Amino acid sequence: MIEIKIESDENRNVIFIIDNIEYQFNYDGFEKVIDLVLKSEKIKCTNSNDDLKKYKVLLEDIIDGAKQQDFKDAVAKAKQNTATLEELEKQYSEQQ
Repeated sequence: MIEIKIESDENRNVIFIIDNIEYQFNYDGFEKVIDLVLKSEKIKCTNSNDDLKKYKVLLEDIIDGAKQQDFKDAVAKAKQNTATLEELEKQYSEQQ
């Protein structure tokens, strides 16, 4: 099981920690969480105090959303479309 710890850093910024790596509450950090969910990892969120509870709820909502089948289907379709586009771009550049 992967544990996500929600804490405040030395500058009082709220961060979350996965495998001793700090992430900000931004797109890149959320992308990491979603990647873990899509890999079917079991994920548990913990927070160090009640002041951070809303951040825990936010991450849990992202995790729950990423577990939904329609989200997984959309990600799979996007990856398929990206691969198709890359192949077409490769073919086009070879023709030039």
